Parts: sequence; structure tokens; C-alpha cells
Amino acid sequence: MPDRASLVAELPAASDKGGVILTNHLDVVEANSKEWTHPPFSGLNINGRIHGRGAVDMKGMAIMQLHAFIQIKKSNIQLKRKLMYLAIADEESRSIYGAKFLVEKHPEIFKGYEYVLNEGGVGT
Repeated sequence: MPDRASLVAELPAASDKGGVILTNHLDVVEANSKEWTHPPFSGLNINGRIHGRGAVDMKGMAIMQLHAFIQIKKSNIQLKRKLMYLAIADEESRSIYGAKFLVEKHPEIFKGYEYVLNEGGVGT
């Protein structure tokens, strides 16, 4: 979608075993600014804490996955399974332009993948 982007990056493997996808989402739930003490999308740093809608949800995990992905690439590790970093748009709005869009319009992206690691808790 032109107004919502997902990011896909892959590292190849030495075998054709089913790959692993590290996935997260980049969007946040809408917010009514009248219900917030500070602007909900400002990301203000107040007393060492970031305040704003989506400041915690998946952002820590997204960065941890990206860091791990980059470190694996830099280390030249020979992977037994290919590895994908997948940062998805639109998860908070039924993923119409995120995962659903990718699966329906670009199923080839997922060929050869067997496992997905996603949000099962918080990435802190």
C-alpha cells in the first residue's frame, strides 16, 4: 500500500529447512488527545520515561529483533534456517494493509518459512 509500508529483510540459509520469521508491528492504536495529559503521539521524555501512545507496544521487541538480525548478518553465521525480519504495518487495524495484505497479495514472501516469532508478551 502506498500510505502504509511493511519492511521485509531476509538472510539465506545453508539448507532448505523451514525458515524462521521475526515479526512485529510498527503501528499504534488510534488515540483521543482529550483523554491524554500530554499529546498522545508526541513521545515526550518526562523524567526519563517516554510518554505516548504505542511507546511500549512492540517497539522494544521490534528493536530487539532488528538488532539480533543485524548482529547475525554482521557475524557471518552460517544459518541452518533462513531468517526473515518482518516489520508489519496496520496490525492494530485488523492488518488489512499489513499481514493480511502481504499474505493475500504477496504469498511468495512466505515460501519456505515454517516458524513465526511474534508478540507473545512485551519486549522490555
